[in-house]
Amino acid sequence: MKKIIANKKHLCIRALFILFTNITFAENIELIKLEEENRKAREMLRKMYIAYDERNRKEAEEKKRIAENYTSIDDITHTSHHLLRGLKAAEYNDHYYTIRHMTEVLWIRRNSKEALFYRGSAYSAQQNYRRAINDFTKLISLDPNNAEAITLRGNAFMAIKNYAGAIKDFNRAKAIKPKDPNIYASIALSYAFIGNKTQALKYAEIAERLGKTNFYKQIKKRLKK
Repeated sequence: MKKIIANKKHLCIRALFILFTNITFAENIELIKLEEENRKAREMLRKMYIAYDERNRKEAEEKKRIAENYTSIDDITHTSHHLLRGLKAAEYNDHYYTIRHMTEVLWIRRNSKEALFYRGSAYSAQQNYRRAINDFTKLISLDPNNAEAITLRGNAFMAIKNYAGAIKDFNRAKAIKPKDPNIYASIALSYAFIGNKTQALKYAEIAERLGKTNFYKQIKKRLKK
Protein backbone atom coordinates (compact mmCIF):
# COMPACT_ATOMS: atom_id res chain seq x y z
CA MET A 1 0.00 0.00 0.00
CA LYS A 2 2.82 2.41 0.88
CA LYS A 3 4.50 1.61 -2.44
CA ILE A 4 1.31 2.49 -4.40
CA ILE A 5 0.98 5.84 -2.57
CA ALA A 6 4.64 6.61 -3.25
CA ASN A 7 4.20 5.84 -6.97
CA LYS A 8 1.13 8.10 -7.14
CA LYS A 9 3.08 10.94 -5.50
CA HIS A 10 5.89 10.43 -8.01
CA LEU A 11 3.44 10.64 -10.94
CA CYS A 12 1.86 13.82 -9.58
CA ILE A 13 5.24 15.46 -9.14
CA ARG A 14 6.22 14.38 -12.65
CA ALA A 15 2.98 15.86 -14.11
CA LEU A 16 3.55 19.17 -12.33
CA PHE A 17 7.15 19.23 -13.54
CA ILE A 18 6.02 18.77 -17.17
CA LEU A 19 3.29 21.44 -16.75
CA PHE A 20 5.50 24.19 -15.37
CA THR A 21 8.68 23.54 -17.40
CA ASN A 22 6.97 23.28 -20.81
CA ILE A 23 8.83 19.97 -21.36
CA THR A 24 7.55 17.72 -24.15
CA PHE A 25 6.27 14.22 -23.58
CA ALA A 26 9.16 12.75 -25.58
CA GLU A 27 11.67 14.70 -23.49
CA ASN A 28 9.93 13.45 -20.36
CA ILE A 29 10.30 9.85 -21.58
CA GLU A 30 14.03 10.48 -22.12
CA LEU A 31 14.37 11.86 -18.59
CA ILE A 32 12.59 8.80 -17.22
CA LYS A 33 14.97 6.54 -19.16
CA LEU A 34 17.96 8.49 -17.83
CA GLU A 35 16.66 8.23 -14.28
CA GLU A 36 16.14 4.48 -14.72
CA GLU A 37 19.67 4.07 -16.07
CA ASN A 38 21.04 6.08 -13.14
CA ARG A 39 19.05 3.95 -10.71
CA LYS A 40 20.41 0.75 -12.29
CA ALA A 41 23.94 2.17 -12.22
CA ARG A 42 23.57 3.06 -8.52
CA GLU A 43 22.17 -0.40 -7.79
CA MET A 44 25.08 -1.99 -9.64
CA LEU A 45 27.57 0.08 -7.68
CA ARG A 46 25.84 -0.84 -4.42
CA LYS A 47 26.12 -4.55 -5.28
CA MET A 48 29.76 -4.11 -6.26
CA TYR A 49 30.53 -2.45 -2.93
CA ILE A 50 28.74 -5.27 -1.07
CA ALA A 51 30.66 -7.90 -3.06
CA TYR A 52 33.93 -6.00 -2.46
CA ASP A 53 33.28 -5.82 1.30
CA GLU A 54 32.37 -9.51 1.39
CA ARG A 55 35.55 -10.42 -0.53
CA ASN A 56 37.64 -8.31 1.83
CA ARG A 57 35.98 -9.96 4.82
CA LYS A 58 36.67 -13.46 3.44
CA GLU A 59 40.27 -12.53 2.61
CA ALA A 60 40.76 -11.19 6.13
CA GLU A 61 39.32 -14.39 7.62
CA GLU A 62 41.53 -16.53 5.38
CA LYS A 63 44.64 -14.54 6.34
CA LYS A 64 43.74 -14.93 10.01
CA ARG A 65 43.24 -18.68 9.58
CA ILE A 66 46.57 -19.06 7.76
CA ALA A 67 48.35 -17.00 10.44
CA GLU A 68 46.85 -19.18 13.18
CA ASN A 69 47.91 -22.34 11.34
CA TYR A 70 51.45 -21.04 10.91
CA THR A 71 51.55 -20.15 14.61
CA SER A 72 50.36 -23.66 15.44
CA ILE A 73 52.97 -25.21 13.10
CA ASP A 74 55.69 -23.01 14.62
CA ASP A 75 54.61 -24.06 18.13
CA ILE A 76 54.70 -27.75 17.19
CA THR A 77 58.14 -27.36 15.59
CA HIS A 78 59.40 -25.41 18.61
CA THR A 79 58.15 -27.93 21.18
CA SER A 80 59.34 -30.95 19.17
CA HIS A 81 62.82 -29.42 18.88
CA HIS A 82 63.13 -28.72 22.61
CA LEU A 83 61.56 -32.02 23.63
CA LEU A 84 64.10 -33.96 21.56
CA ARG A 85 66.97 -31.85 22.90
CA GLY A 86 65.66 -32.32 26.45
CA LEU A 87 65.41 -36.10 26.04
CA LYS A 88 68.94 -36.23 24.70
CA ALA A 89 70.19 -34.14 27.64
CA ALA A 90 68.37 -36.48 30.06
CA GLU A 91 70.02 -39.46 28.38
CA TYR A 92 73.43 -37.96 29.18
CA ASN A 93 72.35 -36.91 32.71
CA ASP A 94 72.77 -33.26 31.75
CA HIS A 95 70.25 -31.95 34.27
CA TYR A 96 70.75 -28.24 33.49
CA TYR A 97 69.88 -28.62 29.80
CA THR A 98 67.12 -31.13 30.55
CA ILE A 99 65.43 -28.49 32.72
CA ARG A 100 66.09 -25.73 30.20
CA HIS A 101 64.62 -27.58 27.21
CA MET A 102 61.68 -29.08 29.09
CA THR A 103 60.83 -25.62 30.43
CA GLU A 104 60.66 -24.38 26.81
CA VAL A 105 58.25 -27.21 26.02
CA LEU A 106 56.08 -26.36 29.02
CA TRP A 107 55.85 -22.69 27.99
CA ILE A 108 53.70 -23.84 25.07
CA ARG A 109 52.36 -27.22 26.20
CA ARG A 110 51.68 -26.70 29.89
CA ASN A 111 50.29 -30.20 30.33
CA SER A 112 53.10 -32.11 28.61
CA LYS A 113 53.44 -35.21 30.80
CA GLU A 114 56.81 -36.10 29.30
CA ALA A 115 58.26 -32.65 29.94
CA LEU A 116 56.93 -32.59 33.52
CA PHE A 117 58.38 -36.06 34.21
CA TYR A 118 61.87 -35.33 32.90
CA ARG A 119 62.08 -31.84 34.38
CA GLY A 120 60.90 -33.16 37.76
CA SER A 121 63.50 -35.95 37.59
CA ALA A 122 66.23 -33.42 36.71
CA TYR A 123 65.21 -31.18 39.61
CA SER A 124 65.44 -34.18 41.95
CA ALA A 125 68.92 -34.99 40.63
CA GLN A 126 69.94 -31.39 41.40
CA GLN A 127 68.43 -31.81 44.89
CA ASN A 128 65.89 -29.11 44.07
CA TYR A 129 63.20 -31.21 45.70
CA ARG A 130 60.51 -28.53 46.10
CA ARG A 131 60.38 -27.90 42.37
CA ALA A 132 60.53 -31.61 41.67
CA ILE A 133 57.51 -32.15 43.93
CA ASN A 134 55.63 -29.38 42.08
CA ASP A 135 56.27 -31.00 38.68
CA PHE A 136 55.40 -34.51 39.89
CA THR A 137 52.25 -33.22 41.61
CA LYS A 138 51.04 -31.64 38.36
CA LEU A 139 51.93 -34.78 36.42
CA ILE A 140 50.03 -36.95 38.91
CA SER A 141 46.97 -34.69 38.60
CA LEU A 142 47.09 -35.31 34.82
CA ASP A 143 47.88 -39.02 35.16
CA PRO A 144 46.70 -40.33 38.57
CA ASN A 145 47.87 -43.90 37.87
CA ASN A 146 51.45 -42.99 37.00
CA ALA A 147 53.14 -45.14 39.62
CA GLU A 148 56.63 -43.97 38.63
CA ALA A 149 55.78 -40.30 39.12
CA ILE A 150 54.11 -41.07 42.46
CA THR A 151 57.19 -43.01 43.59
CA LEU A 152 59.53 -40.22 42.51
CA ARG A 153 57.46 -37.68 44.40
CA GLY A 154 57.63 -39.98 47.40
CA ASN A 155 61.43 -40.06 47.08
CA ALA A 156 61.47 -36.25 46.98
CA PHE A 157 59.29 -36.11 50.10
CA MET A 158 61.65 -38.53 51.81
CA ALA A 159 64.64 -36.34 50.83
CA ILE A 160 63.10 -33.31 52.59
CA LYS A 161 62.22 -35.54 55.58
CA ASN A 162 58.48 -35.48 54.95
CA TYR A 163 58.24 -39.18 55.76
CA ALA A 164 54.48 -39.20 56.21
CA GLY A 165 54.04 -37.79 52.70
CA ALA A 166 56.59 -40.26 51.35
CA ILE A 167 54.90 -43.31 52.91
CA LYS A 168 51.51 -42.12 51.63
CA ASP A 169 52.87 -41.85 48.08
CA PHE A 170 54.68 -45.20 48.23
CA ASN A 171 51.52 -46.95 49.43
CA ARG A 172 49.59 -45.32 46.60
CA ALA A 173 52.19 -46.52 44.09
CA LYS A 174 52.13 -50.00 45.67
CA ALA A 175 48.39 -50.24 45.02
CA ILE A 176 49.06 -49.60 41.33
CA LYS A 177 52.17 -51.81 41.02
CA PRO A 178 51.91 -54.40 43.82
CA LYS A 179 54.89 -56.45 42.61
CA ASP A 180 57.49 -53.71 42.27
CA PRO A 181 60.30 -54.44 44.78
CA ASN A 182 61.64 -50.87 44.62
CA ILE A 183 58.38 -49.47 46.03
CA TYR A 184 58.52 -51.83 49.01
CA ALA A 185 62.19 -50.93 49.50
CA SER A 186 61.26 -47.23 49.59
CA ILE A 187 58.54 -47.89 52.17
CA ALA A 188 61.05 -49.84 54.28
CA LEU A 189 63.54 -46.98 54.11
CA SER A 190 60.90 -44.43 55.12
CA TYR A 191 59.96 -46.48 58.17
CA ALA A 192 63.65 -46.97 59.00
CA PHE A 193 64.19 -43.20 58.98
CA ILE A 194 61.42 -42.65 61.52
CA GLY A 195 62.64 -45.56 63.64
CA ASN A 196 59.71 -47.91 63.04
CA LYS A 197 61.74 -51.11 63.09
CA THR A 198 58.82 -53.53 62.73
CA GLN A 199 57.38 -51.93 59.60
CA ALA A 200 60.82 -51.33 58.11
CA LEU A 201 61.79 -55.00 58.38
CA LYS A 202 58.38 -56.14 57.18
CA TYR A 203 58.62 -54.19 53.92
CA ALA A 204 62.34 -54.96 53.52
CA GLU A 205 61.50 -58.67 53.64
CA ILE A 206 58.81 -58.24 50.95
CA ALA A 207 61.20 -56.20 48.78
CA GLU A 208 63.85 -58.92 49.02
CA ARG A 209 61.30 -61.64 48.29
CA LEU A 210 60.29 -59.76 45.12
CA GLY A 211 63.89 -59.50 43.92
CA LYS A 212 65.71 -56.81 45.94
CA THR A 213 68.84 -58.85 46.79
CA ASN A 214 70.30 -58.52 50.32
CA PHE A 215 67.98 -55.60 51.07
CA TYR A 216 66.72 -57.07 54.35
CA LYS A 217 70.30 -57.18 55.71
CA GLN A 218 70.90 -53.58 54.60
CA ILE A 219 67.83 -52.32 56.44
CA LYS A 220 68.68 -54.37 59.52
CA LYS A 221 72.17 -52.88 59.51
CA ARG A 222 70.76 -49.36 59.14
CA LEU A 223 68.38 -49.88 62.07
CA LYS A 224 71.29 -50.87 64.34
CA LYS A 225 73.06 -47.51 63.81
